[in-house]
This record gives sequence, C-alpha cells and structure tokens, in this order.
Amino acid sequence: MASTSLRRIAGRAWASAAGAVAILLTTPLLSGCVGSVSCVDWVFYETDEAMAEDATLVVEGRVMRHAGDIELFGETTPEYEVHVDDVTKTSGSVAPGDVIRVAPAPETCGGDDAETRPLEEDRVYALYLEAAEGVSGTWRTITALQGAVPVDE
Repeated sequence: MASTSLRRIAGRAWASAAGAVAILLTTPLLSGCVGSVSCVDWVFYETDEAMAEDATLVVEGRVMRHAGDIELFGETTPEYEVHVDDVTKTSGSVAPGDVIRVAPAPETCGGDDAETRPLEEDRVYALYLEAAEGVSGTWRTITALQGAVPVDE
C-alpha cells in the first residue's frame, strides 16, 4: 500500500514539474511578444484650436508626393513632401514656401491599418504636427486619427 501511495505522489510531482517547465518555456515567448510592441494611447481633440494648442507646428500646405515609408512607434507609415503655404504656429524653423516631410502617426497595438490615414497627393491640409520621434527632419501628425484636416479650396 505504501508503494502505491508513493507512486501516486511521485506521479503528481512529475505532472506538476512538467507543467511548471511548460509555463517557464512559454513565458519568455509571450513576454517577448508583449515587450516588442509599442502602444500609444492617443488623445482625442474636440476642436482644431485644442490641437493647435498642443502641436509644435501648425501649417497649411499642399501634399506634393509620397516620399517613401518610415518607422514610427514600431509601425511603418508613409512619409510625404508637403509645400508649406501658411504657418500658424512654429518653433521658428519652418516658413511659407518651405517643403517639409510629414508622416501620419500610425495606429498601434492592433489598431485598424485603415485608421492610419494616408494623405492625398495634390490636396491642401491644415496640419497639426510634432517632430517625428527618431526620424530627423520629419514631422508627424499630432495623433493617429487627427492632425491632417483637409482644406476646401
């Protein structure tokens, strides 16, 4: 009888040890996945004035062409050349007549890619911008869903 009890205890210990090993082996895979994603919780602005207040640069400009793709917040997003027609707010580095590079901020963490709104070529926008993190000389829209407001011509 003692022999049967020892076998049951040994069997339970083996099952517990095997389960612990399985958890230990899969945990780095799961945490590695979570650790590599950059999630941005974007602010929603009720008005254009509120966006302008938070933006570093506010311009009105015409999208000239798609200039390629860049990486922002761990996502690929298009980058455009924009001819600046008017400057409403600036840090002093952009003036009317300049051509700047602008990228729509991407939706992150499982957001719908359609939410990253591409800019249309030859269209005029009011752009509410921040410096693009890690991409020298490029500006990004203030959020993924706001920051590029079409201007009726």
